[in-house]
Amino acid sequence: MAPTFAHEDVLQYFELVDLPAEFIDYRHIPKDVEFLTALHVHQIPTFPYENLDMHYSPSHHISINPRKVFEKFCQYKGRGGHCMENNVFFVHMLKAIGFDCYHTGVHVRQRRGVVPEGPFLGLPHIVTIVTLEDGRKYHVDVSFSGDGPTQPMPLRDGEVLSNLGTQEVRLSRSTIAQFGSDFKWWIYQYRNQSDAAWNSYYCFYEIPFIHGDFEVINHSVCTQGYLPQNIVIVAFGRHAGRIAGKTMLINGTVKRNTGGRTRVVKEC
Repeated sequence: MAPTFAHEDVLQYFELVDLPAEFIDYRHIPKDVEFLTALHVHQIPTFPYENLDMHYSPSHHISINPRKVFEKFCQYKGRGGHCMENNVFFVHMLKAIGFDCYHTGVHVRQRRGVVPEGPFLGLPHIVTIVTLEDGRKYHVDVSFSGDGPTQPMPLRDGEVLSNLGTQEVRLSRSTIAQFGSDFKWWIYQYRNQSDAAWNSYYCFYEIPFIHGDFEVINHSVCTQGYLPQNIVIVAFGRHAGRIAGKTMLINGTVKRNTGGRTRVVKEC
C-alpha cells in the first residue's frame, strides 16, 4: 500500500491532533511503540467515533476515501467518523509517517443487554496490524465505540492492559465456536474490573485486506444494521498523555465515564 499523504499532510495532521514536539521530526526518529502510542492517544480524542453523516448528509453515504476523510477532518474541526472512516484514515497516515502496517477485517459479536454475546458476525469492523522496527507486532484500533482500546495492544496472547478507569483489555489467541478447533484467532476481550469475567467482543486474523474490501463492507455498514438506525457519538478526553474519560451520545441519551462507572447525565 503506497502512502496517500505527503509530508505537508503529515505536518498538518500533527497540528490537528496536537502531537508533542518530540515527535514532529518524524522522518528521523524511531518508529517505536512510544511514537505509535502517542499517535493513538492523540488521534482518538481529536476525531470522535460518530455516524452523523449517515443520518444528516443528503446521500446518507459515508466516503472512506482517505483524502476525503482528511478534508472533512480539516474543514470541520471536532468531527470524526465511524470505524471505517477513522481506521482507514489512520492506517494511511501511519504509512505516510513511515510505519509498516496494513488493515484487516474484523468479526464482531452483538451486544445483548450490556455485554456482547452469541456468534461472531460478518465483517463490520476494521483494525490495523503494525510491525515495529524491532519486529514486534501491535494491534491498533482507533474507532470501536466506547469499549475499544485506548492504546496499541501487543499481539501477545493474554497480556492484560489497563484501558479506561478500572476497565482492562487483552488479546486472546484462541478458537471460536463457528470454526474448527485447530484454527486460532486473535480475540479482543474486555472486562470492567479485575475480578470480572472477560467479554469477547471481536476477532480477527492477520490477513491483509485491500481498500476495495472495505468499500464493500462500508456500503453494508451504512445501509443495514445498528448504525443507520441509531445516532452514536463517543468522544474521548485526554490528560497527561493518557485517555482520561469519555462522553457518549446514543440517540437521546448522554452518558459519561471519567474513570469509574458509566453514568447517564442527560436524557434529551
